[in-house]
Amino acid sequence: MRGIEISDGTREKVTACTDPELLSQWLIRAIHATTAEEIFGEEPSADRPSWTHA
Repeated sequence: MRGIEISDGTREKVTACTDPELLSQWLIRAIHATTAEEIFGEEPSADRPSWTHA
């Protein structure tokens, strides 16, 4: 919806995920993210509130 491009591999990763906790983390990160790496990467961005980090 926000125009963040993701690879086919990442799309498969999301659609195959059955872990509600992980899906929730990605959703929260997506609120502030400008790139897919910010959503799905392991390193939290310093400019996001700490409560959004997994």
